[in-house]
Amino acid sequence: MAQSVGIPPLRSKKSNLPALLGVVFVLLLVVALGIFIFAPKETSIAPPVSVPNTSVSQPPIPVPNTSIINVTVNASCDSACLLSRAIAEKNPDFCTLIQNSSLRSSCINNISLVSLSACRLVDDQSKRDLCLLYFAQNTSDVSLCDSLSASNRSTCRSSVDYCSGSKSPLSCNAIRSSDISLCSDDSNCIIDFAMAKNDLSVCSSIAQIQLSAACTSSVKKSDDCYSLSVSLHRDLCRQIYAQKTNQLVLCREISSGVYASRCLAYFAINQSNVSLCSYSGTVALDDLWSCYINYSLETGDSRGCFNIDALAVNNRFNCAFNTAKLHGDPSACEAISDLGTREVCYQAVLIYNPIILKPSTCAAISQFQWRNKCYNEAAKVYNNVSYCAFADDQPAKDTCVLAYEVNHSKSISR
Repeated sequence: MAQSVGIPPLRSKKSNLPALLGVVFVLLLVVALGIFIFAPKETSIAPPVSVPNTSVSQPPIPVPNTSIINVTVNASCDSACLLSRAIAEKNPDFCTLIQNSSLRSSCINNISLVSLSACRLVDDQSKRDLCLLYFAQNTSDVSLCDSLSASNRSTCRSSVDYCSGSKSPLSCNAIRSSDISLCSDDSNCIIDFAMAKNDLSVCSSIAQIQLSAACTSSVKKSDDCYSLSVSLHRDLCRQIYAQKTNQLVLCREISSGVYASRCLAYFAINQSNVSLCSYSGTVALDDLWSCYINYSLETGDSRGCFNIDALAVNNRFNCAFNTAKLHGDPSACEAISDLGTREVCYQAVLIYNPIILKPSTCAAISQFQWRNKCYNEAAKVYNNVSYCAFADDQPAKDTCVLAYEVNHSKSISR
């Protein structure tokens, strides 16, 4: 019996579908991966990140110049260019940009008479004084004189303001300006103005009759004082008339001792002649002593005190004590006879006010301990140990040097 060949049974389509789907998924995944790997990439730009500003602002670099530079120059402007611009624009700021110090100084000096700012930058003191004086005079600004060296300030002030050195600046300014209103109600100024302008009419602006008569007398150079009925009015009038017209002889015509003494003291002081206090020969002693006291206090010359009679103890003490204290002259105390009282006078200068001591007066002190004290104080006040060499003996010299050294070390440590 023949055998039939067996054919394997077919699998159903439903059973192969999951496998087919798996193959397809794998293929798609491979394709997608290939595209991702090999495709060109776009560069993404990240958005800016806001960062807080934590930097600390730095101070500006200081410009090596004493003035504020407010000029603009290009890089090609050399020293010659800067000098040219400084002169053309009268501006020292261009000078300060010059690097070479010699050329910079020359530039500033070149314009120091056309620019006050440049004048203030001049290195040489004498040249700076000259240009400051020039500006002070040409601008009538006396305050500029304060910037000069100490030795030249007074000359500057008098050249800029003539009245600054006057004994009566008020009168001087009124006369110079031809303006009587500057005198206000100052009778001395009005009299000076009337005399300078030879104008009698301004005398009537003085209310007091004795002063008004002194004014007309001084202008006319003749005595109008005689017309005054009151004796003291006549005396005051003649005192002023004598002083304004510089006539010493008129002091003799004054009957009042007070006004006569003042009149004589005025001429004694102005002529540095103490003997003029006794010129009239008729002044009462108290008024004579008053003249001597006023003379010494005003001039610092203690001869007035010595001219007071030793029996006039109070007058002599007041003269010596106040002259010594006011003028730093302990030798004036020698006019005091009583030793205890004289020491009080020494102390007024040498202990309580040595700062104004005049060392040249020490030698005239009769009491050696106070004379040595005077040199001690002079050495300390003037920081000059050489004054110690004038002390009486070696122990006194050594004491003086020691006192000087102690004082000097203290001043250094301050």
